[in-house]
Amino acid sequence: MICEDTGEVESEKCSRPHQARPQMLMLFQTKTSGVKCSDDCLAKYNELKLKKTCRYILYKIEDQKEIVIDQIGDRNCTFDQFKTELENLEKSARYAVLDFESDSNKSHLLFISWIPDNASVRERMLYASSLPPVERKIRFDKGKLHGFASWFPQLRKADIVSNPSK
Repeated sequence: MICEDTGEVESEKCSRPHQARPQMLMLFQTKTSGVKCSDDCLAKYNELKLKKTCRYILYKIEDQKEIVIDQIGDRNCTFDQFKTELENLEKSARYAVLDFESDSNKSHLLFISWIPDNASVRERMLYASSLPPVERKIRFDKGKLHGFASWFPQLRKADIVSNPSK
């Protein structure tokens, strides 16, 4: 166990042994995949944010080295079409940015980490550990919506409108 106070292996030096964390947990908290986010990702995100040129952007990890743009959704796409597009990926994980417009025409930029349950363990781990570089490269103003296959299909527009930073 690692002591939160001293950062050392739990011993007499640890003033709060009950708050020590397992060593393995520490490794997972600090380990990232080393995957880089391409400059095109940021450029297209800024274009979506400032010029409203598209409805959504899907990003994928290419060759386990770089996050690149996979698909761009036309500005006329609906929320349901976007959901269908993610569901059609079946066993593939993706990151997405969605310009969601509520019925009152308020716009919310949402970041979605789409990691379906039936994706391979390797892919799930790769996408989960590559999330921090994406979030650092693309700073999101509004909410982050981490989409998991078990509940995302049931997500309704009303859920996003009531809590865009869900």
